[in-house]
Amino acid sequence: EAGRDESVAAPIFSVFVDFFSLGVLAPLIPFLVAEWGAGEQWVGYLLSGQYLAVVVGQITIGWLSDALGDRRFVTLIVTGGQVVCFIASGLVKSPSSLLAVRCVAGLFAPIGLSLAWVAALSKSPQALTRNFSRIAALGIQSGILSGSLVSSAISAGVGEAYDLTAQQNFTLGCATAALVGCLSFFFTLHALRVSQFAP
Repeated sequence: EAGRDESVAAPIFSVFVDFFSLGVLAPLIPFLVAEWGAGEQWVGYLLSGQYLAVVVGQITIGWLSDALGDRRFVTLIVTGGQVVCFIASGLVKSPSSLLAVRCVAGLFAPIGLSLAWVAALSKSPQALTRNFSRIAALGIQSGILSGSLVSSAISAGVGEAYDLTAQQNFTLGCATAALVGCLSFFFTLHALRVSQFAP
């Protein structure tokens, strides 16, 4: 039981990173759009565009996983792709470019594979219920909460102390998300070597 509990930490952390990045970046987007001089509608475009891509991505990732026959490899692609998208998001200089990058980021949302991973490791209905509750609490809710706190620290703390622009605040937020994403990638890489999560 204890071993199984430890083994689900990697997929839960992967979900945490996804929602942590949302908590960090979403509050900074309105300030970034305003600094760019773009219309307020771009805030909606950027957020809805990404999550439309999430819908498409979950279907595509599921198909790709079945086609390749190796969910381990696809899991690493998704986790690594997130990091690349976080870095790219911090480098773009226009709303249309950011929309394109965030849509690509949506395609790499890990929640579907993470749920499949947790389900594969849950050997009883009780374990499945417990582990899914952990995803909700430790992955989703904790991710959004901690991401929002970091976002506030960036904009109201570091940003004001060093007189950073909205672009610089957003780049710092992307760098923070990328750093946490790197931790998730290497954690996932290690966990997949010893996991029962298999084709």
